[in-house]
Amino acid sequence: MKLDPQFVRAEGFKAFQTGYNPLNRVVYSDLQDWVSCRASQGIGIKYVQEGEEQYEVDGQLHHVKAGQFLMVNHQQKVTAFVRSRKTVKGLCLYIDPEQVSQAQSLLGQSAEQLLEGQASAETFEVRQRTYSVRHSPIESIVRNLIQGPHALSQNNDALFEQLAIAVVRKEYQVAKEVFAIPAKRRSTREELHQRLTIAKAYMLDNLSQPMLVSEVAREAALSEFHFIRTFRQAFGLSPNQFMQQERIRQAKALLRQPHLSVTDVAAQCGFSDLQYFSRTFKRLAGESPSRFRAQCP
Repeated sequence: MKLDPQFVRAEGFKAFQTGYNPLNRVVYSDLQDWVSCRASQGIGIKYVQEGEEQYEVDGQLHHVKAGQFLMVNHQQKVTAFVRSRKTVKGLCLYIDPEQVSQAQSLLGQSAEQLLEGQASAETFEVRQRTYSVRHSPIESIVRNLIQGPHALSQNNDALFEQLAIAVVRKEYQVAKEVFAIPAKRRSTREELHQRLTIAKAYMLDNLSQPMLVSEVAREAALSEFHFIRTFRQAFGLSPNQFMQQERIRQAKALLRQPHLSVTDVAAQCGFSDLQYFSRTFKRLAGESPSRFRAQCP
């Protein structure tokens, strides 16, 4: 029997459940002063649209800022805090863990994931990390859902199938990056990757500002030399290459806005020198900013 969307309003929440599986839910929140301590019912994706939320999971505190998300496991105890004068907007997605395990079986595993211990686990588990939604496997799904409940349909079983696959792909991607870090102990590799994840989020949040690698290394609590070497091992490119790549990606999006001049676009992407911006854009995009704009629909 299909379930119609269930609307619940309590403490600033709107919860929608559709499809056949009651564990698959979408919860919208608008909060200011709020605390909750409960076990997650399903694998949870806690995305912040505006403001900041804090979560304590297994004794570790996670600060989830706008544009970031935290993943937690089914039945994992989570304490959530919101302390803000302004409304904090969020979106929580809960997925049946069995559906995620089925997605894992569907996608299969490489040697790297097998070494990370997922093969022996009875159920699929996610890492408790804060990630930027930008360029993540769940980005398109989240971008669609934050438009509001009207983005939901009467039957969202297909949506949660896609979401389960995206969660597994995200974990596989992270496992591959962790495996690429040449430390003997798995715990050391996990810790280093978590610091690199913090550094990547910092860079993505500050693309419009001038940044020194030494500054980003401090965010990761690593020496500059160790940070550069480990970043390249995990992600296959240097921090400077990553920043340039992301700035040009952002420039492409801004160039599609006709009211912005090329100089404005360069400045918003952290380039104070227009000629340097043009050279970098042409090297990475294969054409000049003006030519790229001329070809935009």
